[in-house]
Formats: sequence, structure tokens, C-alpha cells
Amino acid sequence: MKKISIFILTILSILTLASCAKDPIIDDKGDKLPPVFSEAENGRLSTLEHLKGADVDFLKDIKVIDNVDSSADIVVTVSDFGTYDKNVVGESEITYTAKDKAGNTSTIKRTIIVLETLERTLSAIVIGDEFTEYAYNDETAFTLEGDYGAKFRTLEVAQVMEKDFFNEQLTVHADNYPTNAGIPLLPYGSLALVNNDGKVVHARFSAGALLEMDANGVVSYENLEWADVAGGNLLKGITERMNELLPNGGKVVFVTPVGNPRIFMNKNLFWSEYLGGGGMYKDVQDVDITQVKIEFHEEYKVVIKKPDSIVSPEISVNRHVLSWTAIENAKGYDLYIDGEKFNEELITATSVELLKLELELTPEGSEGYNIEVVAITKDEFKWSNSNKSNSLKYKMVDIKELAAPVIKVEAGVVSWEAVTGTEKYEIYITFGTYTKKVGETTDTSFTANILAVGLEGNNYFTVKGIGTNEYSDSAVSNKVLHKTESPKKVLEVSGIKTNVNIVTAENYFNRRNATDVTKFDGALYLITGVSKYKETNRTEATSTIVVLTADFKVKMVRNILAAATTGGATYTPEKGWFIDESYKNQAAQLADIDKYVGEDDYLLIGKFAGATAEINGETKTVSARELLAYTFIANWDIFPAAPTGTDGWRGSITTFHDVKEIEFTLEDL
Repeated sequence: MKKISIFILTILSILTLASCAKDPIIDDKGDKLPPVFSEAENGRLSTLEHLKGADVDFLKDIKVIDNVDSSADIVVTVSDFGTYDKNVVGESEITYTAKDKAGNTSTIKRTIIVLETLERTLSAIVIGDEFTEYAYNDETAFTLEGDYGAKFRTLEVAQVMEKDFFNEQLTVHADNYPTNAGIPLLPYGSLALVNNDGKVVHARFSAGALLEMDANGVVSYENLEWADVAGGNLLKGITERMNELLPNGGKVVFVTPVGNPRIFMNKNLFWSEYLGGGGMYKDVQDVDITQVKIEFHEEYKVVIKKPDSIVSPEISVNRHVLSWTAIENAKGYDLYIDGEKFNEELITATSVELLKLELELTPEGSEGYNIEVVAITKDEFKWSNSNKSNSLKYKMVDIKELAAPVIKVEAGVVSWEAVTGTEKYEIYITFGTYTKKVGETTDTSFTANILAVGLEGNNYFTVKGIGTNEYSDSAVSNKVLHKTESPKKVLEVSGIKTNVNIVTAENYFNRRNATDVTKFDGALYLITGVSKYKETNRTEATSTIVVLTADFKVKMVRNILAAATTGGATYTPEKGWFIDESYKNQAAQLADIDKYVGEDDYLLIGKFAGATAEINGETKTVSARELLAYTFIANWDIFPAAPTGTDGWRGSITTFHDVKEIEFTLEDL
């Protein structure tokens, strides 16, 4: 009796959750209670999603209970489909009805969501439930695409070639690859030889370590014939391997590092957790290749939920240039003008010069063209194309030519007459072969010394007009020459007194080889910002080199001479003088200089050129490198003349100064 009471209480509790129960019907047995949908939450069944067009069994897994009848005796139907249509994307609501033998009924609602689908039919390599697209016997795959190599290296599809076709194509295109024995170079990719039964008999991988695998899954990584270039030369020797392993024919499958195909190959043939990039080495192998079968489907139908869209570009227009920030996972962009796609080929840049589109001029009073951009996904099975960007209005106008400014310099002020149609002016400094934009202005003059800070010396100035929307940019103006004096310090040491020019690393290394009027007119330089200047022209030759701390303590001295076999003499307070193996060429005196130069340190350079110095109270002209060498490396008798034989800096390092004992000062001039 107690068990019966508990059962009745349970049924009554469940009934309080039932949705839309009809008035009970009392039969001869006294059954008054309607069935209950036992998995209802908050009076509803869980939301059901399905792909557009899919046939769905709406009664599957619906569970009902009753106080009298078994679940099998309860009739459940979809009593109202509402606006639901399996072919229409969107959300709708259907109604279920459950009826027991006594005629008691209950109803409940359920939300149905029809999902947008991606449907594609493609040629696909299939392993289990995974696939990747392929190109079959592509006659253009081995054509030469400029400096990049074979065309297939630019494509995001796997290449599948029959054995005989592959060999024929190598012969046809051999002349394109004379430096690689007539074979297209394939580095950082994957390759598999597949027999007519779909079994892999040989594979090569370059995604970290270079690995080769046989039909039994045995991996080799030493003395590989194709490991002769960085990333591997995966096609090298494959013809011979095919003749050996595929005597009755078969296929070669190869992929580049571009896109999904390499992930598919590596993940399904070698390491199931491979996600891209490097990281593959012998010990991560967890795929039993003997159990893998590769299928090739010419018409493989893919129906999946349409992936989420990549982010939409945010576009802007500045002086007829449309631009946006690069979108993650986009391979390019489409341009829409007045709702229609404009470009024939995919745009891979993140800007478009609208003036080059040959659009008709915008009529007076018109708002102009409507401009939008769509980001195109690099993998449609992972992400959908973006929605359209924000919309901009653009007016195509007849561009007028902007006249170049004509500039002059007087008393250190560069000036010019205003040019009609100019929005602003760009200002440039040129010395030697180096040109740099140093400022912008809406005025028609500037003070040369102010803009030359950090680039002091003899400089050519030029000005370029930047037009408004109706004008082009101007040509560069005439050039004017102006000298900005470098700040200086006075070096005093061992009875010698001379001026030192203070220059930035950018200024020094770009001006040091100038041969025109903009060249340096001094020979002794204290260079700032060396550690932050990383350009390839950061070098020095046949000079005396001294590294100083921010408070002018010696950190390093490098001698003028270096020996290619042993190295040149270098000094540090920790080691004293030693033969530095990193300094083997006096034409490259700054080799490994970053080991010695800190953020606030200076580089003191004495060049092989004349400097004026006061030596023991007498003014003389002396080579700056000899002056620094005499001071920081070694003395010699005929100074300020250069040493000869084995005197001074030409001698043994055992005769060189103990530099830490040298007292000197660098004071403002």
C-alpha cells in the first residue's frame, strides 16, 4: 500500500510540470490523468535543430509516461506544424499531442530551427569521415610561376597524379627546374604513394622533422635522399620509388604547406592530433597506416551546417583610396559597387585605388557610388565569407594636376608660395642616397634646423604638395641645401683636446658613405641609439671603435686591423685585450657589436680622415682613427703620423694600453 501511495504522489508531481493538459476523461476504470512528456523542461521540449531540406523523425526519442498505460500504448503525434517548413531557414514552433487509452490528452510545444547549409560537390580524398579537395592530373601543376616555383605550390588543394602522368609531367617541365635536376621543389609539404587498393606504400612528411614512412608504418629520419634542402625536397627520387613500389600503377598524392590539405594528410596518415605548423617528429606517430584506406571520389557531396562568417571589414576612403584592416582567416576580398561585384580576380591587398577603376564621373547633385567589401574565407568548410562591410558613398571626380611647390631657403627658413588645390605639404630630407619624410605642414614655411634634429649635417630639403579630393599629389619640388650643425662635445685625454660630433645612428650609417656635398665634414663621431638601429647598413670599416657607457666608461675597444684566420684585437674590462674570433674583417668592424652596446651606450668612432686637435698646446691636423688609436690602443713615437712596421696599433696586443687606467673627459662644447 505504501509503494502505491508513493507512485501516485510521483505521478501527481510530474503532472504539475505538464504543459497544456486537456480536461481529464473518466473511463470505466476511473483513469482521469493525461500522459506526461517526461523530459519537458519549463513546460517545453528541448529545441531541435536540423539542416535545411533534411527529413526529420520528430517522434524519435520522445518519452511519455502515464499512471495507467505503458509508454508503448500512448499515441504521440505532431498535432500542429505551425509555420514549419524543412526547406525554409529560420525558427518555428510545432505542437505535440499525447493520448492514452482512456482518451486523456496533453500537449506540449517545441522550437524547431532550420539551419542554413553549405552544399558542395567536389573531387575529394576521403579517409574515414574526413576529406580534402584535390586536383586530378593537373597539366598546369608543374608550370613555372615566377620566383615562387611550380604553380601547385600556390594552390590550396592536394595534387593527385597517376604514376605515368606524374612521370610525363616531370619530363615536360624539366627545363623549368635546371637547378634541381629538372624536378619542381616541394619543401615543407607531405607526400604519399597509394596503390590501386587505396593503401599507402610510402609517405614523406616535412612538418618539423623530416620523416619517411613505409607501408608498415616504419619511420626513418636519417640519411634521407630528399633532405638536401631546408624543408625537404619531397619530389626527389619519387619516380624511382614509384617504379619500385607501384609496379602495377597507382597514385602520388602531394600537398604544400598552404591551407588544409597538409593538415588532412598529416593528421590521417601519421599523427591524429596534428593541427598545422611544425611539431611532427618520430615519437608522436599514433596512426596505424596499415589500417588506413584512401578513397578518391570525383563527385563527393558535402552537406554541412553553414559555418559562422568571418568578421566583416570596416572600410574607409581617404583621397580616393579605399582601405581596411586585414581580416583573420580571409584569403582575399571582393569589392561591391552599387550592390554588384566589381572585381574579376580576388583582391589580396587591403586597399584599392578607386581612381584606377575607370568609373564614370559622379553627376552634380548625386550622392555617388555605394562602396562595400566582403572578406572571402580561406576555408569554406570552417568559415563562411563575411557579411558585407559598412557602406560608404564615393564620388568620382575629374582630378586636376597639382603644381609642384617652388621652394627657397633664407636664414634657415624654407618657404614657398601656396599652391592652389593643396591640402597639406610633406617635407623630405635627402643626404647621400637616403631620403626621409621629416614632417607635414599646412603652412608655407618651416625652420630647417627644427626638422633636421637627429639628421644634422648638409641636407637637401624638398617639399611635395598633397592635393584635396579634386587634385592629384604634386611632383617633388626643387631642392635646397641647408646645413644644420651637429651638437658637439670636447674630448680631453693625455694632453690631447679635440671636438667630437654627436650624431644619431640613423644619421651616421646613412651618411657615412655619401660622396656629394651632404657627406660628413668631420672625422670623429659619438653615435647615439646604436642598439636600437638594426638596419643592414650598420657597419664600419678601418676605423678605431670604442663603446662607451652612458657615463662615458669604456666597455669595448676594437683595433683597426683584423685577421681573417684568427680575428682582430678587441678589449673589454673583463677580458683585457684578446683575439676576437667574431671580428675577422676590418671592413666589418661592427660584427657582434650588440654583445657590447647597451640601450644608452655610445659608439665612439675615429675615421680615416683628418681632425683638428690640440696636442700638448699645439693645434695640428691628425687622422681621427690615429688619434683614438693612440689614446685607447697603443702609443708610438712618430704620432700624430701613422705608425709603421709593428709600432702602435700594428703591434702585439701585449704592448697595448690597459684601457681601464686611461683617464679622459667628454664635456659639452
